[in-house]
Amino acid sequence: DATENCDVMNAMFIENPARARSRQCLAIVGGQYQSYHIQRWMRLNSEEKPDSNKPLQLVGRWRRNDGNDEFLYPKQRAIDMHQELLLTYLNHLKSTKQNLSEILKNIAINNTVIVVTANMGQSELLMNLICSSRRRGLDTKNLLVFPTDVHTKELAESLGLTTFYDDHLMRFIPKEESARYGDRTFALIMIAKVVCVQLVNELGYDLLFTDIDVVFYRYVAEEKLGNLFRHSN
Repeated sequence: DATENCDVMNAMFIENPARARSRQCLAIVGGQYQSYHIQRWMRLNSEEKPDSNKPLQLVGRWRRNDGNDEFLYPKQRAIDMHQELLLTYLNHLKSTKQNLSEILKNIAINNTVIVVTANMGQSELLMNLICSSRRRGLDTKNLLVFPTDVHTKELAESLGLTTFYDDHLMRFIPKEESARYGDRTFALIMIAKVVCVQLVNELGYDLLFTDIDVVFYRYVAEEKLGNLFRHSN
């Protein structure tokens, strides 16, 4: 076994561009105090194009091997919107946690819940997840849905699911599905995923968060799931 003599293992997941002509190297540098970061260095000319005659320089992780930077800086409109969202979240945090806490007390099994979030555009996926789970005989008692709109809330509750909906938190989230990975709608839906996980964790519960474009094969026993999270913190 390759890991037999490893008490601690650091794993690096990086792209190995087999079709690229660039010569990629890996340098492992020790002596760094609690540092596990991967830095990316490239040889670029003044036009930010690869040039093997130039010295190595530190670049962002979104820099591709052809020199193009795929990182898109947010526009002022997006910055203003997210600042308003964060302010709304903080202003209602106390009451939100109080309301959510009452729900979690009633559904948690061994301090553990399963969390999903969905909008109207993903409602068919939510139905598919629940119908598949029940067909396999899986109990959804401790599954909590964070719907981002009233339509999805009513749909989830018609399926017998527990929901937590807060208009202050979710009114920024679009109702339609994203047209493609990474578009504006996709990015806003990601906010809902962050919020629901953060809230449940802050209230002291273990949780399994899952996207709804999957189905469960089986559940890990709740007591084992709780132990798993406690041991992996």
